[in-house]
Amino acid sequence: MYRFLFISLLPLLAWTFFREDQKYLEIITRDEWQALPPRGNIPNINSPSLNIIVSDTATDPCFNKASCSKICREIQETSFLKGFPDIPYNFLIGSDGLIYEGRGWNKQNDGIGNEAIEITFIGNFNTDLPPSNSVDAFNLLLKTGIRSNLVFQSYNLFGRRQIDNGNRPGNAFYNLIQKWEHWFPKFCRL
Repeated sequence: MYRFLFISLLPLLAWTFFREDQKYLEIITRDEWQALPPRGNIPNINSPSLNIIVSDTATDPCFNKASCSKICREIQETSFLKGFPDIPYNFLIGSDGLIYEGRGWNKQNDGIGNEAIEITFIGNFNTDLPPSNSVDAFNLLLKTGIRSNLVFQSYNLFGRRQIDNGNRPGNAFYNLIQKWEHWFPKFCRL
């Protein structure tokens, strides 16, 4: 009897295990955070992407959809004022553990070209680290990108400061990402 029960529950258990990483991945679309349309043509990225750039926004962190959406809109408006065609990131991750669609998987970033996808964490992580739910969302986003053939499985991970000699992500976060599996010490343009 127990064997029959186990065998009959096996497909349900397999489905639950397979879906485990998906149930926490939530992407807030541009429409949901009320993005304005891009102001100009943004070229496509050559997929799959080999390089993943990590940064932070150097803003206050946000802990709910309303405050994170507001920061996304503010970043987009600042980008417009600086003459850029859109928000500069492919994705943004809030301290609420949600992912906010920026340019998405297929559009290039200013200054990086078709070489990378930039994922930024909303907040200033110079002395503190992003919450674990944000890091989990980042990892789930990359797994989704790999499964969808948008990111190479053997991708290289960089901090934004390796490209523009700035200070993003903040020091504490930069020290952490240097310990991550795909960390690569030198950014090379393709």
